[in-house]
Amino acid sequence: MTGFSVGSDDVKSKVVFQEFQLNAQLFDDRVDLVMGGNYFRESSGSGNVGTVTRRGTSAFPAAANGDADAGLFVTGIGWSHGTADSFGLFASGTWHVTDKLNLTGGLRWGHDTKTLDQVSYRSANFNPAPGTNFTEVTADHRWSATDWRGTIDYHFTEDAMIYGTVSKAYKAGAYSFTILQNIPGPQQSGDFIKPIPPEKVINYEIGARTTWFNKRLRINPTLFYMDWTSRQAPRQISCVSEGITACPTGFRINLVNTGDITLKGLELDAQLAVTRNFNIDFSMGITDYELKDPVANGGPNLYPAQASPSYTIGGNYVLAMGERGDINFNLSYSYLDDQPTHPEEGTDSSYQLPSYSVVNGRATWRTQDRKISVSVFANNLLDKTYATYGTSAGGGFWDAGGPPNPANAAQFPLRRALSLTMARPREVGVTLQYNF
Repeated sequence: MTGFSVGSDDVKSKVVFQEFQLNAQLFDDRVDLVMGGNYFRESSGSGNVGTVTRRGTSAFPAAANGDADAGLFVTGIGWSHGTADSFGLFASGTWHVTDKLNLTGGLRWGHDTKTLDQVSYRSANFNPAPGTNFTEVTADHRWSATDWRGTIDYHFTEDAMIYGTVSKAYKAGAYSFTILQNIPGPQQSGDFIKPIPPEKVINYEIGARTTWFNKRLRINPTLFYMDWTSRQAPRQISCVSEGITACPTGFRINLVNTGDITLKGLELDAQLAVTRNFNIDFSMGITDYELKDPVANGGPNLYPAQASPSYTIGGNYVLAMGERGDINFNLSYSYLDDQPTHPEEGTDSSYQLPSYSVVNGRATWRTQDRKISVSVFANNLLDKTYATYGTSAGGGFWDAGGPPNPANAAQFPLRRALSLTMARPREVGVTLQYNF
């Protein structure tokens, strides 16, 4: 018998954001200044009346009791509430050294506070302290950091500009933990809960913005290198290591500190005016990475990952009809490389989403005054069948009610159920727009 899981979450969130800016031009417009402050607050909470899980006990090859039922388990009863407050002061200025040379510098000081109140009730996978029916833990933490940016750009001509920039940014720490069993709440609250440390990124970037052949060709390349410290990302965590019993899949997905990484890549966009009415557009992105600690990242792959390479090429033709307006014909082809959809690699729950490509087309008639437009479009013009996302449910829901044991992999090979989110088939439609 295979397993299943049914549950519900009640999630609520309130967000407030406010920013104030002061803009000024100083020294006969030689300096542009922007300064100000912002405030962000989010109050959110979630509650779960329980997740009902039926675990299978089938074995492969079939055993005498291969179709037995491991029973129903009610897990995950509890609620949590948290607040996040962020306050920042910033200033940025650009000095126009000459008509061709500009220097830009900026600073931002930020202060973040996060509080947490979480409760777990007795269930199939949680035992509170003796004599109690639930465990409540509370925690709060504060972080402060100063970020910065420096940029230099030089305009050789009005058709060619190069720039270089270095910037540093940080992201506040976060709470991601599991309430321990059989321990009173006060003993695992406060400083006992260690939040995930803040992450920091220093980005180095150079690029050019150019036009050629009397502005008929535009080419904009960008190279970047990112030094990422204490990256926060999801990872598969063993239930045994967290002291959780009756864990059907044998693991949970938690946000953790995955260590340091470096990212590097190339971005390029270009446009060619073949004729006055016909343009070709192209954009692409290539990203590579190095994991400083593959173990902390759960394996050799980066998750969440960015598909690389990815690119789009399209053509746009405008048929002018004088007083009757014009018709704009557009056809594009996009490609996205394969990418993992699970934090771990080489497990029965990991999955590599295959690469896919899609062709879209559109024809739009517009009146001369641009008030009325009618479009006929065809998305997925070639009616291609492909998945935009996929998840794998590993053997934790069957194979003797838990994740397979590598020691008996020959007798009980890995099995899994694959769930795919399929792209829409060819979709043809008409839109009508009127601009007042």
